[in-house]
Parts: sequence; structure tokens; C-alpha cells
Amino acid sequence: MRLEKKYGPQLPHQILLVLKRNFPHNEEIAFLSLKMSGYNSFALKEYLSNFAKFQKPISFAQEVLENGLVPKNWELAPLFEQYIKNKTTGSTNTRWLEKLREMNAAIAANPPENAANKLIYAFYIASAILNVALAAVLIILSLEFMFAVLIALTVLCLEMLVLYRHAKKYGNRLSVCETERALMVVFMCTLVVVVGGVFLGALI
Repeated sequence: MRLEKKYGPQLPHQILLVLKRNFPHNEEIAFLSLKMSGYNSFALKEYLSNFAKFQKPISFAQEVLENGLVPKNWELAPLFEQYIKNKTTGSTNTRWLEKLREMNAAIAANPPENAANKLIYAFYIASAILNVALAAVLIILSLEFMFAVLIALTVLCLEMLVLYRHAKKYGNRLSVCETERALMVVFMCTLVVVVGGVFLGALI
């Protein structure tokens, strides 16, 4: 805390990362690193995966649950259940297990629309079609090479901007499903098609 006050959060966070790497089984270090990360979903998943299975009540379990057991981390519900059973006792244990059951019931009764997946699916499909169409246009029109490069770069930069905005808004997702992975591969293949269209158009 003194280091953070004097130098800002980056220095103590980096020190904690070094300590965590050298002492991977020290739960207090892992907790402090999690806390310094702002309870980031990926850091939370790593912490729970490493320590939830060990039966050892700890004083900071309440803080982890208060900051981590929220709807956006619902994917981690099984790990949270294990963590509550192994890290808390008595009335605290009962209260948090009840809260977890309530959250599971609420989400099951009214499942959230997965806007992140729908948007990224639409983006990959639309962009793949646009890239193939652009490659065909560049080949047919046989534009000047530099002009074709400028058009292709503009379109690709716009696509990267959309991807960046999506990642900024939904970047805390913990997993990527097989459908999204397949669409991403198709989209990336069409990037090669665009580049090929630029060179073929110039040659023709």
C-alpha cells in the first residue's frame, strides 16, 4: 500500500506478479494480485481454479465473494460453490451458498441475451462476404495498384476498428465457443483473399 501510494498501482502489481510466479502456492499473494487486478474475470478464474479446491478457511474469502460473485462471472458458479464450501464456515458459508443459489435461479429463470456472441457472429459473416466481394471487384476493375491497396487498407482498418470496439465492450468473456472460432477462421481467410484480389487486379 505504501508503494502504491508513492509510485502508483503498477509497481506493486508487477512485484506481486513476480512473487506469484515464484510462489504459486501462496494464496495470500494470489489474493493480493487478484485484488490489484480489480477482480478482473480472467484473474478471478485463475485464482479460483488454483485455490477453491483446498479446504482452508481464510479471512479474505468474504472480500473475494463480495467483489467476484456477480452475474457477469456466472460462468464461474461451480468454482464459487467449491470456494464457499472450502473457504468459509458457519453462517457465512450458509449465507453465501444461499446467495449463489439465488443468483443461479434468477439467471436460469431469465437468461441474459448473449449480445456479445450475436454481434461478433454478425460481424464475421458480414465482413467475410464484404471481403470476398471486394476481392472480386478489385480483380474485375483492375484498378491502379496503389489505389487498390488504399481501398483494401481502408476496409480492413474499419473492420479492425469494429473488432477493437467489440473487444473493449465485451472483452471480459471467459470462453470462445466453437461456432465463433470457426467464423473467425473463415473471416481471417477472407483477409488473404482481399490481399490476393489486390495483386491479381494489378496483374490483370
